[in-house]
Amino acid sequence: MKAGYTISKFDLPQFYNLLNNKEDITLDGIFEIICDYYGVKRIEVTRKTRKREIVVIRHLYYWFAWVYTSKPLKRIGELTNGVHYSTVIHGRNTINDLTEYSNQTEKDWKELCNRFTAFRKIRNQYTNDYAYIG
Repeated sequence: MKAGYTISKFDLPQFYNLLNNKEDITLDGIFEIICDYYGVKRIEVTRKTRKREIVVIRHLYYWFAWVYTSKPLKRIGELTNGVHYSTVIHGRNTINDLTEYSNQTEKDWKELCNRFTAFRKIRNQYTNDYAYIG
């Protein structure tokens, strides 16, 4: 049985931020959703640390930013303490590998995919319902 994601009252600020942006999902929105899921602050993820739990979060950000935006890899890296675009590619590839071999990373990745899908569906419905108001 596939688990869905429902929006709670605690998610509403992020939800409204995503709705008000012209892009489907912004880089900041991706950061917010991932940091909220793991219960960490953005500043912790952008620090230069090699703690595995933080590195995985950072790599997930790279992967989702690459999938959900059309931003160049250089811009994605700039938001994480100015890392080189090749680091972004490495992080993205690492997530591809970890989802194959790590059950926890795969579970987290699937849950984050569900959250992004839910936000995108709601945003699309919202924009379609109110596109002609003016």
